[in-house]
Amino acid sequence: MGDADRKTDQARKRLADTQEEYSGDVAEKAEKVHELAEKIGQALAKAEQLGEEGQVEESMQLMSEIDGFRKEKSAAEAGNTPLSNMDGEVTSESILFINSF
Repeated sequence: MGDADRKTDQARKRLADTQEEYSGDVAEKAEKVHELAEKIGQALAKAEQLGEEGQVEESMQLMSEIDGFRKEKSAAEAGNTPLSNMDGEVTSESILFINSF
């Protein structure tokens, strides 16, 4: 029984270390998503203003840039949470499993 407890403790320690790494990474990605959302909002307001002023070409060019920001934001959002353990990564399910002990 002592060997199983020792292995469980080691697994919990490895999980805690890995979880700290993921937390920092997730926070960094969330900040990136937030910055992109702000850029999109500001650019949309500017594009609308340009359109109202009759500067349609400039507005359309800005809308093209906004599409790029949206793609970048979607890519950043997709990378926020590790959902798969196909590569041996720690998943939220494994965290819940280990914390249940």
